[in-house]
Amino acid sequence: MQALSTNPILNNPYQEPKKHYFTNLDGSLSYEKAPEVYRRPFIPSAPPSPVKKSKVQLDFFSTADFQSKEEHLVTILRREIGLWRESEYNGFTDVTRVTKDLLTYWFLNPNRIITKQLFFAQREVIETTIWLNEVAEKSNIGSFILSKLQSERKNVGELLPRTAFKMATGTGKTVVMALQILYHFFNRQEYRNDIRFDDNFLIIAPGVTVRDRLQVLFVDNWNKDKRYIKDIYYDRDLVPPNLQQDLPLLNTKLVITNYHTFEPRTLKGKFVGALDGKKGNNFQKPEESFNSIIKRVLRFKLDSRLLILNDEAHHCYLPNGKGKDSEDGEMTAKENAVASIWYNAIRQLVEKFKVRNVFDLSATPYYMQGSGRPSGLLFPWIATDYGLVDAIEAGLVKIPFLPERDNTYAGLTDSILKNIYSVVKSELPKKSSPFLPEPFFPDHVTNSLEMFYKHYESEYEAFQGLFGTNPVMIIVCSNTRVSYEMYRLIAGYEKTHVDGTKLLKEGAFEKFSNVKDGKFKEKPPTLLIDSYALDNAEATIDESFKSIFAHEIENFRREYAIVHGQGAASQISESEILREVLNTVGKRGKLGSHVHCIISVSMLTEGWDANTVTHIYGLRAFGSQLLCEQVVGRALRRKEYHLENYDKEGNPTKDKRRIKEQKFPPEFAHIVSVPFDFVGRTGKTTKKYEIQSAKQIHAISERTEKYEIRFPQVTGYRINSFDEDIMADFEKVANFQLDGSIKLIEAIVGNAFQESRVEYTLNHIKEKRHQEIIYRLTQRMLSTYYADEKGYPKFHKFNQIKNIITYWYAHKVDTLKDAFPQLVLRDMDSACRHIQKAIFLGQRAEDKVDLRLNINNPIGSTTKVQGITTREVFETTKSHVNAIVCDSDWERVAAQILEDMPEVLSYVKNAFLYFAIPYTAKDGKDRFYYPDFIAVCQTPKKHNVNLIIETSGPVFTKDKEEKVSYIEHYFLPAINRIAPDHNFYPWHFIEIKQDTFPNLKNELRRKLNSI
Repeated sequence: MQALSTNPILNNPYQEPKKHYFTNLDGSLSYEKAPEVYRRPFIPSAPPSPVKKSKVQLDFFSTADFQSKEEHLVTILRREIGLWRESEYNGFTDVTRVTKDLLTYWFLNPNRIITKQLFFAQREVIETTIWLNEVAEKSNIGSFILSKLQSERKNVGELLPRTAFKMATGTGKTVVMALQILYHFFNRQEYRNDIRFDDNFLIIAPGVTVRDRLQVLFVDNWNKDKRYIKDIYYDRDLVPPNLQQDLPLLNTKLVITNYHTFEPRTLKGKFVGALDGKKGNNFQKPEESFNSIIKRVLRFKLDSRLLILNDEAHHCYLPNGKGKDSEDGEMTAKENAVASIWYNAIRQLVEKFKVRNVFDLSATPYYMQGSGRPSGLLFPWIATDYGLVDAIEAGLVKIPFLPERDNTYAGLTDSILKNIYSVVKSELPKKSSPFLPEPFFPDHVTNSLEMFYKHYESEYEAFQGLFGTNPVMIIVCSNTRVSYEMYRLIAGYEKTHVDGTKLLKEGAFEKFSNVKDGKFKEKPPTLLIDSYALDNAEATIDESFKSIFAHEIENFRREYAIVHGQGAASQISESEILREVLNTVGKRGKLGSHVHCIISVSMLTEGWDANTVTHIYGLRAFGSQLLCEQVVGRALRRKEYHLENYDKEGNPTKDKRRIKEQKFPPEFAHIVSVPFDFVGRTGKTTKKYEIQSAKQIHAISERTEKYEIRFPQVTGYRINSFDEDIMADFEKVANFQLDGSIKLIEAIVGNAFQESRVEYTLNHIKEKRHQEIIYRLTQRMLSTYYADEKGYPKFHKFNQIKNIITYWYAHKVDTLKDAFPQLVLRDMDSACRHIQKAIFLGQRAEDKVDLRLNINNPIGSTTKVQGITTREVFETTKSHVNAIVCDSDWERVAAQILEDMPEVLSYVKNAFLYFAIPYTAKDGKDRFYYPDFIAVCQTPKKHNVNLIIETSGPVFTKDKEEKVSYIEHYFLPAINRIAPDHNFYPWHFIEIKQDTFPNLKNELRRKLNSI
C-alpha cells in the first residue's frame, strides 16, 4: 500500500489535473496503486464523490456501464480543447482580436499575480465557451461536436439551445459567468455585425439568496476609490487595460433576477376595462401577458441578441409529472412548479429575442427527483465536467469526513450515523403533533448529537486560532415542527410549571445554548432558519434584534451603500439583514459573528457562501444523491486559498531548492446522517418488470369523510395507582443489560483520501456521578409514565420513583462488552421501560392500566397510509385506502367478505398503517403486535364499534397467549376508558381461527350480536 503524505491533495488548482486516485468500479478509492498520472477520466455515471472501499465490499458493477465514456461529448471536447490550449490557442488564428486579448490577459500573462489567477475549473469552461462559439465550425471535428450537442438535446425533447457546464461547489461559477459575459460584451462592442456575439445578458437564479450573491456582476460605477470597488471584474482583475474604457456600459446590458419575477401578476385598477383588475366573466382576475412581463423584468429591445445564463440550472427543466410534498422534507411538487415557471419563461424569451445560447451552470446538472425523469440522470447537453472528486483532489473544497462504522453490530459494515432519520422517522414529531412541555427526541438522535457536538467542541479552539472565526454546525430538519423541537433542545426554551411559574431552561450544549443563568443571551449562538421564507423575502426580525445588533446593522448598511448607493441602503429589508446574518456566520465584526449553530427547515438555500461551516447533521429524508450532494456542499467551501510548497515526498517545505510542487493545504468538514452514497450514480431506471409489478397503496382523499379510521398510537402501558404507594416487583424481571456491542458508544469517521480516522465517542459520560444518573432517570420516568394529559409530570410521585430507580440502578443493571453503568443515560427510554415493567408486574387489583400514547403522534389515521408493494392487492370500495395488501389468500377472502357485509361501514388492512399493540413476549422482551384489520361496524342495536380482526396466521400464532391477554386485559379496557375523550367508537377484538374461517361472516355477526 502506498504511503500517503500529510497532504492528500494531488493537484495544483490553477493547472489541469495531472493525477487522480485509482478508482474501483464501485466508486471506491484504492491505495494499493499509486495515483494515476493523468487526469481523472470522465464517466457519464461517475460517483458524486469518492469513498474508501471497505474490505467487505465487492466490485459488482459491470464495465458495460462505462463503455460510452470515450464517445461522450465531454470526453471529445476535453481532447480537442486540450490540444487547442497546448498550442496556445493555435496562434489565435481562429478567434477575433478581442478574444485574443482576453485569453492572453487571463491565461498567458506572466505578470498576473498568483492570487488573481483563475482556477483550471474556470479556465476550462470559458475556453469551451469560446471554442464552441468561434473555433468549432471551422473544422470537421468541431462541426461534428456541434451536431452532437444539438442531437443530444433533441434526443430528450429539449427545445432550448442549452449547454451545461458542471462545476463543483466552491470552484467559482460566478467568476465563470463574469468571463462569459465579458467575452460576449467586448466582442459585441467591437464587432457590431457579428451575430456570434450577444447584445444583452440575462442571469436567472433560483432565489433571492443566489440573486443577491450575483450582484457583484454589476460594474461598480459608484466608487472612484479603488479600495472600495466591489465588482468581480476589478476584484479578480478580469479586464485588460485596453478594454476597460467600455466596461461601465455593461450595466445597461445586464439583468440579474430570480425566476419568481416571471410569474404573471394579477392586474389591478379602478376603471372598467380589460386591464382594470376586476373579475371577468369567468370570475378570475386577468393576469399580465408575457410581453408585459418582459417590459417589467427586462429593459432590452425585443429581437435583440440575448445570452441567458441559468445559475443552479438543475432547477430549470420541463416537468413530466406533478411530484409531491411531504412531511419528510420532500418537496418535488414545489420543485416542479419552480422548474415549470423557469423553463417556460425561457421558452417564451427564445420566441421574443435572438437567443443562440442558454448556458446552464450547476454543481449538480442532473434531473431532480420527481421531475418525471430518472433521478440523477446527467443533462445530456453537458459540455464540461469538473466534479466534486476533481475539486477535492485539487484542494478547491474541504475534504468531507463521513461515518464508516460504529461499535454496534449494525455498524460493522455501515454506521447507523450514516442515516439516522431512516431509523427514527416514525418517532419524530409531525406537524400535527401536540406541543409538549419539554422537547423529546429518540435516544439515537440525542446520543449522536452529543457525540457530534463533543467533536465540534474539541475542534473549536483550534479553528478559532487558525482562522480567527467561529466554526459553525448546521442541522437540517425535515419540517418546521422537527426544527422547532430541535431548536428548543439545543438553544433552550421557556418552561411553564403546573403552578403557572415560568423558567428558562438551558440548551443541551453549552456553546449552542441561547440561555445562560436563567436569561436569554443578548447575541444568541443558535439560529432557527426557514430557508424557503428567507429565500422568498418573507422572513422578519424583531425589534430586540435590531437594538442589540444596531452597530453591525449600521456597518452592513454602510458597506451596502458603497456598492448600491445611499438610497438603496436606507431601504434594506429585514430579509436582506437576515441573509447577511446567514452569509457572515462565524465572522468577527459581522452580523453573523455570534452564530455557532444553524437549524434549518428542509435545506439551506443554494448560493449561501459561508465558508465557516465545519459540521452538518441531517435529520430528514434524502430521496436522491443529488439532494445529498447539495446539502453536503453547504460545508465544503474553503476558508483559505494560499498555496503551500511541497517537496518530492509530499512534505511542506520553505527551502526553495526542495520545492517540487505547490498545492493548497487540506481543510476538512464533518458530515453525519446525510446518506451520501458514493457508489456511482448510473442514471438508469429500475428494470421494467419491477416497475410494472409495484403497486402504490394510498389513502383516497375523496373517501376521507365517509371511510377514515382513527386509532391510538400506543407505545406502552402505565399503572394508575389510586393509592399513593407505587410498587415494583423486580424478582419477575431479568436484569437490564447494557451491551457495548449494541448501544452506540463510539463511531469512526474517515475520508476517502487519508488513512487517518476520527473517533466520535460518549466516553465523557463516564465522569457523571451516579446520583445524577438516578435523578435524570427519575425525571424521564415522571415525564414519560407519570404525567397528566397535558404532559406535566406528577412531581408528588418523585421520591417514590426515585427510590425504585435507586434500587434498580444498584441491583438490576449488567454491563457487557465495554459498556459502563452511566451509559444508561444514552438509552433512558429502554431503561424506563424496564423499570416500568417491574412496576407493572407489581400492580394490585385496585390499580388501573392506562395507555401510554406516542408523545409526538398520539393518534394515527388512515389518511397517512402511503407505500408501495409488489405483493398481490385487492382493490376496495368501502375503505379509505385504495387497496389492501394480500399476505395470504385468507386475507383476500376476508376483505371480500368485509366489502359484502352491510354491517361493515368501513375497514382497513394494517399495511402501511402501523397500528400496533404493545405486549411482553414469552422471552420477557417488549414487542409489538400488528393485527390484520380494523373495521368500523354497526351492531344490531345500531351502535358503531371499532372491531380489531385477526385472521390467525402464522405470525399471530407466535406468543399468541400473550398477545390475546394484553389485548383483552390491558389494551381494550384502557382504550375504552379514554375513547370518549378522543371521539373513538368502543373497541372490541375477534380472532378468526383456522377452523372457523369458512364461517367468517357468521363469526363476525355472532361477535357483533354479543356486543
